[in-house]
Amino acid sequence: MIKERINLGKEILKKVNATGINLSEIQMGIEKWRRGNIEYLIEEIGIRIVEEEYRPYANKVLLLEKTFSGQKREISDALKEDISKLNNISQRLGKLKEVASKGEVGDKCSDSISKSDIFLVHGHDNELKELVARFLEKIGLNVIILHEQPNQGKTIIEKFEEYAHVNFALIILSQDDLGNRKDKIGKAELNFRARQNVIFEHGFFIGKLGRNRVIALKKGELEIPSDLKGVLYINLESADWKIEVCKELYNAGLKILMNNLLT
Repeated sequence: MIKERINLGKEILKKVNATGINLSEIQMGIEKWRRGNIEYLIEEIGIRIVEEEYRPYANKVLLLEKTFSGQKREISDALKEDISKLNNISQRLGKLKEVASKGEVGDKCSDSISKSDIFLVHGHDNELKELVARFLEKIGLNVIILHEQPNQGKTIIEKFEEYAHVNFALIILSQDDLGNRKDKIGKAELNFRARQNVIFEHGFFIGKLGRNRVIALKKGELEIPSDLKGVLYINLESADWKIEVCKELYNAGLKILMNNLLT
């Protein structure tokens, strides 16, 4: 049945990419499809797991683009992420059913995760970290920065796992390190790179939350690991970076105080 839901989503995606379409009708079809997904998943794995695994990730499309082609692209991208999340659930459906039968929801139930929590991953650029953190707080989000949380006798990885139970993560990639392949040392210039822990945590949150729940912010030219090539970044040197971040947060279903951008 879940394969049928995924295939239906793919059929809708084909319609989005066709010519001569009515975007309003397409959006209505997508919302009907999502409601059907939620009803099916609740029956299969229970509402508490659905609240954690699917509902927060169903993209709402703000349609900030003014052109028809831009709006089509927004709808298409959101639908692709939604289908991707269903595929992820499909691969773990047996395990999720087992968890549901035991009355558990992973190692953290959804009730313990605040919808406004956002994990901020950063490197050594403290000024940039403070700029982004204060902006997120201004639009009503609870920003979790690892070094600001109590240690409670935990190792760094234990502390990271404890505070990584969030609905969204924002990654700041800044020019903190220099490096290159060892066979190019002395033969080529060293490239700016983000800190290794930042890259690790970026990949961790993509795996945990899905790409549509992770925003990457980049400042300056950086060497990006090959596994992350193709991932879209928001340029912190752009005048519109705050609007772009708000757009991604809104599309992911987070409640944000857009009016505070004007103050």
